[in-house]
Amino acid sequence: MGQIVLPTDEPSLVRLLLERNLELRAVALHRDRSQSQIGAVNRLPPTMVKLTPVGEMAETAAGTMQAGVTVEQSFLPMGVVADKKEAARASYDAESAVFRARQIKIVRLFRERLFQRNLSIDVQQIIDQQLELLNQLHAVVDARVANGSALRGNLLEIEMQQSSLRQMHDQWKAKGQEVESQIKYQLSLGQDYALPVEMHPHEWHLTDVVIQQMAVELHPQIQEAQARIRAAEAMSQAEGAAGRPSFSFGVNYTWIDDDGLSPVANGDDQWAVSLGLRIPLDRSTELARQISANELIEQKRWQLKDVEQFIGQDLRITLNNMRSAQKQWLISRDELVIKAKERFQLSKAGYESGKSSYVELMEAWKQYLQQGIQERKLYAAYQQQQCRMIAAFGLIYPRYMSGATDE
Repeated sequence: MGQIVLPTDEPSLVRLLLERNLELRAVALHRDRSQSQIGAVNRLPPTMVKLTPVGEMAETAAGTMQAGVTVEQSFLPMGVVADKKEAARASYDAESAVFRARQIKIVRLFRERLFQRNLSIDVQQIIDQQLELLNQLHAVVDARVANGSALRGNLLEIEMQQSSLRQMHDQWKAKGQEVESQIKYQLSLGQDYALPVEMHPHEWHLTDVVIQQMAVELHPQIQEAQARIRAAEAMSQAEGAAGRPSFSFGVNYTWIDDDGLSPVANGDDQWAVSLGLRIPLDRSTELARQISANELIEQKRWQLKDVEQFIGQDLRITLNNMRSAQKQWLISRDELVIKAKERFQLSKAGYESGKSSYVELMEAWKQYLQQGIQERKLYAAYQQQQCRMIAAFGLIYPRYMSGATDE
């Protein structure tokens, strides 16, 4: 097979992730095993076959019995099968919700790593731009050193800053490679696979209207807890039904020896049909099991309340973090980066005209560098908080996205 060509749009990337992720495959197998238990509930109890060995046996009106076989089938009490099947269905629903929750978590981590990768690429580009600026400053200061209006030490400081930037560039490149390795692992790709540079995540803009739309969805963790309650209730009913009377049906066939028959014997083989009724006189075992099942129901109900409270708290915290991250990024983008760039340009022009000092120039350059990198960090943090917001609602995609569904 040839090398996989990765798509660059987010919906296609997520679909590929859900298809290829090995962790999800393992969880899916566990879910499918629970589905197979639904059909297993239909099975009858084991059929009992009793053989009477060949040999001289008692004589009946038909003759002397030589051998016999009895086949008996018992049936579960009324309602047990239906209750157990309902419990199996509820357990499958719970495992399906677990699978869905795992999908959401894996997609969230995948998106966050895409933004971390983009952050690494963006910072490397900023460093490249700043290295070019330092090259320009180096030429300006070098000319001043030549005419005696600047110190040689100023040139050495610029060269040290250039070396420091190259070192920082390598550090961010290593961070990007580490994140790429994690992305390849999630996609089940070999570590020698080269990810395309243009593989960008979707840039989210979660308005209050979109958040309200997402809030109507039922979180898979709540779905799981509700399904666990249904399973426990069905098992409780099954335990109660197990104490009801049950029936059995049997057929007996006996071979008759026709040698030396008595005058009144006919020598015909004999068969008989039996119908049995099981009436449990001691129900202590069933009652104990039902009490235990009822306690499990109560436990599951408290777990549901705990899950609902946790999800509500997580949503509030995540929403606050997202809005805080958005404000910090917008201040950085619309104010700090613009002012730092303007200050640097003024300081550079002032230094070239002799109106500003070298110290002012380098301080302005450092702030310009720091604010540029900080803006990219804050943007990545804001996008990651939006990814966490979507996951906190129990979704892979908000409904507003065209071309992407959350089935």
